Amino acid sequence: MLSYYYRRIRPFLAAYFLTGLLTTAVLALESWVQVDWSVWAVLKTLMSGVFFLALEFAFFIVPFLAYLLFLPAKYHNTKWDKWITFVFFAVSLYLLLFKSVSEYFFWEEFTSRFNFIAMDYLVYTQEVIENIYQSYPLIKILSGAFVITAAVSLLFVNKLTATGSKIPSWKSRAAALGADLVVCVLAACFSSLTWGEVTDNRINNELAGGGAYGFVYAFFHNELDYKSFYPTLDPALAEQIVASKTRLREYISPEGEEKTPNVMLVLMESMSAEYLETSGGPSNTPLTPNLRRVAEEGVYFPNTYATGTRTVRGIEALTIAVPPLPGMSIVRRKGNENLYTVGSIFRGKGYDTQFIYGGIGFFDNMNYYFKNNGFEIIDKTNFAKNEIRFANAWGVSDEDLFAKAVKEADKKYAQGKKFFQFLITTSNHRPYTYPEGTMDIPSGTGRAGAVKYADYAVGQLIKEAQSKPWFDDTVFIFVADHESGSAGKEELNPDEHRIPFIVYGPKYIAPKRYDKTISQIDALPTFLALLNFKYENRFYGQNALADDYQTRYFMINYQKLGYVENNILTLLKPVKQAEFYRLPDMQKYGDVQSNAEAFGSAVSFFQQTEGWKDLLGNNKR
Repeated sequence: MLSYYYRRIRPFLAAYFLTGLLTTAVLALESWVQVDWSVWAVLKTLMSGVFFLALEFAFFIVPFLAYLLFLPAKYHNTKWDKWITFVFFAVSLYLLLFKSVSEYFFWEEFTSRFNFIAMDYLVYTQEVIENIYQSYPLIKILSGAFVITAAVSLLFVNKLTATGSKIPSWKSRAAALGADLVVCVLAACFSSLTWGEVTDNRINNELAGGGAYGFVYAFFHNELDYKSFYPTLDPALAEQIVASKTRLREYISPEGEEKTPNVMLVLMESMSAEYLETSGGPSNTPLTPNLRRVAEEGVYFPNTYATGTRTVRGIEALTIAVPPLPGMSIVRRKGNENLYTVGSIFRGKGYDTQFIYGGIGFFDNMNYYFKNNGFEIIDKTNFAKNEIRFANAWGVSDEDLFAKAVKEADKKYAQGKKFFQFLITTSNHRPYTYPEGTMDIPSGTGRAGAVKYADYAVGQLIKEAQSKPWFDDTVFIFVADHESGSAGKEELNPDEHRIPFIVYGPKYIAPKRYDKTISQIDALPTFLALLNFKYENRFYGQNALADDYQTRYFMINYQKLGYVENNILTLLKPVKQAEFYRLPDMQKYGDVQSNAEAFGSAVSFFQQTEGWKDLLGNNKR
């Protein structure tokens, strides 16, 4: 029986492991500088990779084993068996090549194997396919995969059966399938992606995990209960620690009169702080002259740290100012309706609130979240044809987005209404395309051009707004959703989370630069403080302008939670473990006992945030 199955499965086994190992090798070469190439690290990475490939293959081969089971013995090794197996093999090989190509695309964007992001993207197939189509020669790649599949399949067509071998009995074939299913059940119940964390290097650990395995694993682990998977403290102690470091449930009542300007809050796609602080591009000229000018003329926090690596994390931080929870953002979770948000505060002061997005707001549940929290929704479907000069897979150009926002501002002004607009840009995102002729960097050639165009659009927004009667009575807020990349050898690297935060309003806000380090969740209470707003505080974020402000910030990489205070990064893992790193060199530093204060703060914040519904719910709009 073993000889028979070896001969029947051998082509599938070879195809699976060869494509898997070649994919891993290509990804490793793509991130050559960040990989730990020491002998022991490479060996552990390879062994783990082979292990996950074996687990994946157990699932992969189930359909073919079922075919062999139910195929009557007299038809085994016949012409019909040969050609049915040929189809099985050809389809399997093509799917494997498609998976490899998809993994490469995903790695280029996120420097990661398939994870929850890839699973989420299944919901938004149109946007993702269009993005890939506009970024890569997809037709040529798929055609090439088809040619390779046909050539390899025809080359091995005569090796797909086991002519001359004794055909196992039905019971033996049933036993073979049953044994494989047992392996599948055990893998599904007991295996974990944490098994791939075999080194101290994040890139090696990503390479050590399985792409297909990570994809399926994310399907069943897209939302993690903090108390079940992470270190915890006594609830009373955790509440006490958080209370000592926040102003939760206090009524914020600063001295002086409230300022009530209109507000345009622009959440900028992937606008890293480095783009404002350095130069870049083919001629080494500044990429962001407009943002830098706005920063110089406004209140500027260059050392703001994003909570995550997805736009929904930025939305979460800027609307409800909570530390990030493992798994999905609150923007995508159930029960996120009628929350106490930034919109609640502005509507309470007589403002109209709008969410304006150049893409389809169904993506990432954004329309649902904003609509069910009191915002008027304006997305791509609300743009007239003559309002779209340029669009790509993710939405209209930033210029078109800002032009729409200005039109809406004109309407509100004509109606005598104050407005708060929450805008999200998209141009600084792969495929990095924008209107031809606007930049000296050709459209679609890379990040530098997209950054420069995004900055140019900001300049056009300010220029257009300056011609409007409502400009002097308006404050603009520019803040990034996340950094431009999350690559790095560390599991959580603060350097890959630094973003700009700017509040610009010449008639309201005196220019000043604050180099202090703050969290993205501090942006909301900080700009409310600049407006001297009075409100009930239900936000974990702190006013960074306060004399007693103490630097700390939060980060997440799906399952890994990071808390930084006093230059110590506390990393919480979903196996009830904690690790500590000294910044900025990211060297491991002590244990729970020697970092008791940092550990207590980190655990308390994330543990308490799990009760976000109780804190933010029951808000009447």
